Formats: sequence, C-alpha cells, structure tokens
Amino acid sequence: MRRLTSGGVPGFVARRLLLGIVVLVMVSIVVFAATQALPGDPAQAILGRSATPASLAALRRQLHLDQPVLEQYWSWLSGLLRGNLGSSLAAQEPVTTLLGPKLVNSAVLVAVSAVVSIPLSVAIGCWAALKREKIFD
Repeated sequence: MRRLTSGGVPGFVARRLLLGIVVLVMVSIVVFAATQALPGDPAQAILGRSATPASLAALRRQLHLDQPVLEQYWSWLSGLLRGNLGSSLAAQEPVTTLLGPKLVNSAVLVAVSAVVSIPLSVAIGCWAALKREKIFD
C-alpha cells in the first residue's frame, strides 16, 4: 500500500488541487490555441459574406479580435475568472443567463446520482471485503 508523504492528507489534497488548476490552465491554452488555428475570419463567419467592412471591424473590436493573441487570451481568462462568460452571438444574451437553468438541471442529476451511487458503491465494497479472494472480489 502506498503511503502519503510527510504532508499527510492535507498536503496530498493541496497538491491534487494545485495539479487540477495546472491541468485546467493547460487545457484552456490548448483549446484557445486550437480555436486560433482554425482557418478563416470569425467575424466574417458570424456576419456572412454581405457584411460591410465597418460592421466587420466593429465585431472584431467587440470580440477583441483586433488585439494580439496573448491579450485576447488574457481578456478571455480574466473575464472567465470574474464570472463573465461573454455574450451569445446567436441569442444576444449573456451566456450566464443561458446556462443558469441548465446548471440547475445538472445539479439535480448529480445529486440524484450521488444518492443512488454512493450507498450502492459502499454496499458493493463491503460485500467484496466480506468475500475476499472469491469470485465477487
């Protein structure tokens, strides 16, 4: 059995949380870089071929596409950390208002699945411990 290092459980939890944050930052960088590598102009794709140069410039300014890539990433990340997920271009509403009802539904599903799965998994674990070295274990 593997032992925890000298930091004990709090140190282990702190290291795992820090590792989780590092992974989230790396994933955000990869996803942002992948969207930047897509061919074409996002403003042109949103507004269509009949868009005027003035409307394209205004949308690029609104989406921060006129800034350098690192400033675009920082603008997006700082907005995300402040809880500003931006606005939906399709619905013309803040993304947080669109996600609100869906997050409530997801929370209900998580709670129901936890109520079912946690007691079930504890019971199965206890049964497997009682039947050590048998087929069920």
